[in-house]
Amino acid sequence: MSPHSGRRPVIFILTGEVQSGKTTWLKQFVQELRAQSLRYHGFLSEAVIEGGRTVGYNLYDLESRSSGPFLQDKGEDGWERTGPFFFIPSGLARAREIIGRREADSLLIVDEVGPVELTGRGIWPALERVLRRRGPVSLLVIRKSILEDFLNVLPRERVRVFEFSIAHIGGRLLDEIAAAMAKKKS
Repeated sequence: MSPHSGRRPVIFILTGEVQSGKTTWLKQFVQELRAQSLRYHGFLSEAVIEGGRTVGYNLYDLESRSSGPFLQDKGEDGWERTGPFFFIPSGLARAREIIGRREADSLLIVDEVGPVELTGRGIWPALERVLRRRGPVSLLVIRKSILEDFLNVLPRERVRVFEFSIAHIGGRLLDEIAAAMAKKKS
């Protein structure tokens, strides 16, 4: 038996296809956390749509309930790039600051961890520090196409993966997160 087999997972992953409704679902999930008086912090990446196409993403800080630019389709020299988007330096700094808050009794929600993080850039430096120090219980959104690559980086005995399906994950995920948070408090 593994020495870790008795530990509850503290890294929960919500995975699914791109633009399958994960962020929209997370907004409702946060309301459930609030209704259950569970503490949380982190951010959502909300698409900015113009003319029917995604031109960027805003960073929505779950604690302050405020939003600001995070990614955009046009960048400047020296800006980090992820796919067709560029991290706005102030937005990237804000995301890293949100992740780095040390709140052991709070669920850290990160929407989303993407391909650029696999290269050690983007939000990864801040997120890796939190995950390695056995920090708060975490809920990470990771697209299905890169999930296996992340599972090779994360401590598997502490990870629980939920395939995104609006009809099936809500109550189960909430129950497991609540149990993991209660165990961290004890």
